[in-house]
Amino acid sequence: MYHDEAQTLAMHRGLLQDAVRTEAFAEAIARTVRPDDVVLDLGSGSGVMAMLACRAGARRVFAIEQAHIADVAAMLVRANDCGERVEIFHQRSYDVELPERATVLITETLGNIAFDEQILQSVIDARKRLLTPDARLIPGRMAIAGAPVEVPADYAREIDSWSRPLHGLDFSLLRTLAANQRRVIDLAETALLAPAMQFLEVDLATVDSPAVSGGARFTIARDGVMHGFGVWFSATLAEGLLLTNGPPLRTPCWRQALLPLENAVAVARDDEVRLEINSTDGVDWRWKGTIAGKAFDQTTMFGFAPCRAPA
Repeated sequence: MYHDEAQTLAMHRGLLQDAVRTEAFAEAIARTVRPDDVVLDLGSGSGVMAMLACRAGARRVFAIEQAHIADVAAMLVRANDCGERVEIFHQRSYDVELPERATVLITETLGNIAFDEQILQSVIDARKRLLTPDARLIPGRMAIAGAPVEVPADYAREIDSWSRPLHGLDFSLLRTLAANQRRVIDLAETALLAPAMQFLEVDLATVDSPAVSGGARFTIARDGVMHGFGVWFSATLAEGLLLTNGPPLRTPCWRQALLPLENAVAVARDDEVRLEINSTDGVDWRWKGTIAGKAFDQTTMFGFAPCRAPA
């Protein structure tokens, strides 16, 4: 849900003008949708995917959007001569009952770290209640990849800045909180300290839990200072058609994520870095492992002070 509705059109303008993103989905829809298909567009936003499915020949399209942009989508589908085949549901997908099950699912609920918009929960629910057993999914598979990175400016701004007094007051205890939060960064290829590796992959047609886990082992390629792990996604929209926010970034509506280290570590060429990563819900993450034999273990659960307000 968009907390600042005044920025909704600006956000969707950015999504629509991201040519790599929108054209990749358009191609996947054109290759997947057949004339007798019933399509479910989950998290429809402006309705662009629903209209593309209509253009591809779908017999009927159900577009679900919780935010108020759904009312804009309803106007747009009529303005683009799709009103007779596209039905907008201004609801949470979990509350929707469809008049018939869909044979194709389209969803672009992709966050910077793939699952942070809770795509797995909504797709699992849709498969159980809203789709036919043999429904085709766009995307069909999603993966997370990344690498150890050296990002001194980002680290100084997001983490180390809390070590300095502000206004004569000590805020240093916030440094630990900041080091256990996922940060959003623009990651240059030159920041990578080792070749990127895939951590995990999920098949959206068979996944039965929002919990994900995986890992990788890296060999440091050059001397440097490691500030954490740069992380990004790749989504298989159709066979051979991949969409990614990995560096160099070609999809401006996304950026990359940084899983920072609490303390930066000097690394040398051929050092080994081991990483384990897991999340129960796509929102909270844990990253742990070793850097040249020295252990680290961090989690976004430590990224905020516990709420002390009465229930």
